Amino acid sequence: MQGFTEDKITKNAGQRSFIGKKADQTMIMGTVSGVTINELADIALKLGLTDAMNLDGGASSSLGYPR
Repeated sequence: MQGFTEDKITKNAGQRSFIGKKADQTMIMGTVSGVTINELADIALKLGLTDAMNLDGGASSSLGYPR
């Protein structure tokens, strides 16, 4: 976590969205409910992400896929 100090970011669980890439340059985006920022980092690692970023979160977070 780079530079974050507020409890709502560092300690509180919530809806969080992220984007990241794997070593093969595959991009992955996701939204996860009820996790802390550290738990989100663990999820990113389990997905094999080598670089990842926490995006805007909260109850209104969602992802859509156009067909």
